[in-house]
Amino acid sequence: MNLEARKKDGIKTWYYDFTLRGKRHRGWLKPTSAMTKRQASIRLRKLKAKILGDLPARRRTRIKGAALFKLIFNEYEEYLKTHKPRSYYGRMEYMFSNFEFFTKKNAISAADISKYQKLRASQGVSGTTINRELNYCDAAFNRAVSRNMIAVNPFTGFDKFEELERTRFLTEDELVRFLRAAAYYEIQAPHLKAVVLTAILTGLRKRAILTLHKGEINFNLGLIIKFPGQASRNKRAGVIPIPDDLVDILKSRIEQSKSGYLFENPNTGQPMRDVKKSFKKALKKAGIEDFRFHDLRHTFATYAMVKSKDIRGVQEILGHKNIQTTQKYTHVLAREKVNIVNGVGKLVAEVMGRKISSG
Repeated sequence: MNLEARKKDGIKTWYYDFTLRGKRHRGWLKPTSAMTKRQASIRLRKLKAKILGDLPARRRTRIKGAALFKLIFNEYEEYLKTHKPRSYYGRMEYMFSNFEFFTKKNAISAADISKYQKLRASQGVSGTTINRELNYCDAAFNRAVSRNMIAVNPFTGFDKFEELERTRFLTEDELVRFLRAAAYYEIQAPHLKAVVLTAILTGLRKRAILTLHKGEINFNLGLIIKFPGQASRNKRAGVIPIPDDLVDILKSRIEQSKSGYLFENPNTGQPMRDVKKSFKKALKKAGIEDFRFHDLRHTFATYAMVKSKDIRGVQEILGHKNIQTTQKYTHVLAREKVNIVNGVGKLVAEVMGRKISSG
């Protein structure tokens, strides 16, 4: 909570509650009758700026180099916690450790950004992911510029990797081999097969699966209801039908869970952060190359399109805001188009045959 209207002595008054640099700040502004929410928000921003010491120019010169860059990322992290959906912050959170590359420098140049790109690429990270990481940096430093913490954003206009559209999915043979491999690692990674099946049978993203809570599952209605920002990147709730083949798996995970999270870390009681190691082992054992976890979502979408041919229905399940995003899966319907054309061809051939024979 950052700003809200509460009653003070029976009068609705603007109340603020936020944390900066590890210190909590709480207090009252003016009554709502004397101050609009916009005015209260502006007053709150000025108050935060005063606490941070952003307004006086002399303050900006005190903190320089690595310490300043670390402060910028920390402040942006605090901003995300209170202003963005939990999933957005979750995606950002795991990236912060990578940004130490920049927080150890006294200045950031285009050459440094290029070095970061080469380093991440050498670690096997895709160009799309690297672009996303630097986009977060760009956003953090843009916010710092607007708050007068720095004069120039060094990430503005950085050279991006070319992003190619990807629709890699498991063939039926690969699917069988991969599920067998996931089952093989049942003892080492008892969660893997359930995570993979949930992805293939629902199309949910990895983060949405790993944070899945029993409170989001309604077996009576046969639905998984992920709140805004968890199942998709937009601000709408995600409502996903539970396939019959997934019911027993979900119930089993709920029975094993102490915290309510279906895929919990037994040491912390919090959702698992990733399944990268066991996922890669299963891929290697199955002999599958060039495949990422997100491609399981592509696998679901591809077969859902083949079986249903209902692009609108697939769009709703995947949570795509625009149908253009879903249309990339219609390429698999090409064989259906061939059947249609061949059907017409057969009809024409039959008609022509009758005419020729009768002639």
